[in-house]
Amino acid sequence: MDIDVQRGRNNQLWDLGLEIEKMGEDQDVKDKIMSLDDELDQVLILEKMDESLVLLAQSLCWSLRQVA
Repeated sequence: MDIDVQRGRNNQLWDLGLEIEKMGEDQDVKDKIMSLDDELDQVLILEKMDESLVLLAQSLCWSLRQVA
């Protein structure tokens, strides 16, 4: 089976490190999400990049000019 078909709706979790074999297990998915919550302080969202960069600047105490 093609790997893209195996990943199904979980392409983002696969990109973030969840193994294909674990994607069908609710607890494994929840554990990975909790692990990512501990590892990542902030996530920038491409579709909202302007807003994400403003939040990044605020969290780093940078001016918007420094981010630009």
